[in-house]
Amino acid sequence: MKIGLIGGTGNQGQGLALRLAMVGHEIKIGSRNLEKAQKIVDELNTHIDNVASSLELLFPGKKMDWVEKKEFTTADELEQAKKNLVGMQNEDAVKDVDAVLLTVPFQYAKDTLEQLLPNMNPGTILVDVTVPLKKVGRTFVCETFPEGSGSKHLAATVPENIPVVAAFKTISAHRLMHIEQPLEGVDVFIASDDNEALTKIVELANSIRHLRGIEVGALLCSASFELMTAVLITINIRHKTKQTSFRVTI
Repeated sequence: MKIGLIGGTGNQGQGLALRLAMVGHEIKIGSRNLEKAQKIVDELNTHIDNVASSLELLFPGKKMDWVEKKEFTTADELEQAKKNLVGMQNEDAVKDVDAVLLTVPFQYAKDTLEQLLPNMNPGTILVDVTVPLKKVGRTFVCETFPEGSGSKHLAATVPENIPVVAAFKTISAHRLMHIEQPLEGVDVFIASDDNEALTKIVELANSIRHLRGIEVGALLCSASFELMTAVLITINIRHKTKQTSFRVTI
């Protein structure tokens, strides 16, 4: 797929960009400033090179199929990522793509959407990765909205010819950025009122090695996994970790 990513300055957006680029998707990383977008791509390429060097130190002279059996990322995956990352201004990053991933902080999401919607082609899938978190003491909770969830709240500003999908909200940014290892044992929850868009984004999630996309149902279901994200972050704080994730037994 061709994907525009809006919000590439944070680890969540960058991690998703890397993981998707590694498996062959074309990723346009957007920023309000072209130079900043290109700088992010340069930084991601440096990150990829550092990971490749580390794997070479770990497995000197070993064939990459052996590395893959040991559940580490392969050299081919890393090279694939570098070929598939490009930096653009936001307005260009959302043009002529199959999907747009929105990973900006939630407080900026609505304004960002309103600015970019005129540049999006009809039928482009909007994937909302944002979570309306707020901190109460040492605990994270979610803001509430009349529409029922953060994704539903944003969807109210989107025309009917742009299907909205909630996805990738519960995945750890820390684990995403550690691209030397596939995402073993990680499930993400995906919801939409558009069944065709829902199926496509489940397939997109499943294209990432070992990641599993779980189809949940209507977009209103996103309220549940937005709350689950708040739970994950609170667990991470309490247990001094950064990589808590969900795995569903079906």
